[in-house]
Amino acid sequence: AGETLPAVSLTATDSDNATASDSATPTYAAQNDGPEIEVTAAAQFNENDADTDTVVATFSASDEEDGTPSVDFTPGSNDDGYYAIDGTDVVLTQDGVDAINAGETLPAVSLTATDSDNATASDSATPTYAAQN
Repeated sequence: AGETLPAVSLTATDSDNATASDSATPTYAAQNDGPEIEVTAAAQFNENDADTDTVVATFSASDEEDGTPSVDFTPGSNDDGYYAIDGTDVVLTQDGVDAINAGETLPAVSLTATDSDNATASDSATPTYAAQN
């Protein structure tokens, strides 16, 4: 968690109850472990059920040192604007619904988590839907 370790203080006592004490403070080199992210595609849905705000994926992101990193689409992965982030859900936009209605395959949902030291981690998952005639 990045905390400083306290001093280790020890006291030795002999059989005559004479004592001696000493202490030392351990040190360590802090390392940024970077964030973690996992993207999971939602269960397959039917084309005719696609609407704006339909959840197509969920994600969880964490960082050992910072708690919750910032999450955004991996650059270049959502250029068509098919998806939006809503909390820990990735939902369809109207452009995404229009793509489904045109019979297009949905691209992968690719997200990148960034911590306060600008370390990143990425993950992706591809949502699927059942086309309807």
